[in-house]
Amino acid sequence: MDGTIADFSGAFIDRAIKKGYQKINDQNIKSFGVHKLFVESEESRKLISEKNFYRNLKPIDGATEAVKEMFLDESLEVYFCTSPLTKSDYCVHEKWHWIKEYFGEEGLRRLIITKDKTLVHGDILIDDKREIKGLREPTWEHIYFNQNYNEHITEKRRINNWKDWRKVIFNNE
Repeated sequence: MDGTIADFSGAFIDRAIKKGYQKINDQNIKSFGVHKLFVESEESRKLISEKNFYRNLKPIDGATEAVKEMFLDESLEVYFCTSPLTKSDYCVHEKWHWIKEYFGEEGLRRLIITKDKTLVHGDILIDDKREIKGLREPTWEHIYFNQNYNEHITEKRRINNWKDWRKVIFNNE
């Protein structure tokens, strides 16, 4: 969800700038990526644990339209698979509300919240993270959703923007 259909990086940068965080700037984001910065910084972890952080994420351009098209495609069975921030009292609840706001009850029926995405069975997982580790060897193919912090990875397929989802998923690249 975060960094794939919801603009985690944009919200993170906006809040960090408003709060005057010194470590957060465009160069750091491009060099390290938001995920690395928030893992390494206590102030960043606090920022993403705040109330309404996840609830107010904006959709990534074209994401809601693409997912709704996927829902209508009878050859696909689409689920949202997202990891919660366990140190946040708000994350799970706000992600649930975010999905409900943008995808309604249909989206909620398709929502999986888990710390270990390798436990979820499927054919494809579209995610922005470099590596997804867990208890099991994944059954799914990891397709990257393009972000500046994963652009250097070339060994896997990727969706550069949501307009291209059909070409990538159906191997018509």
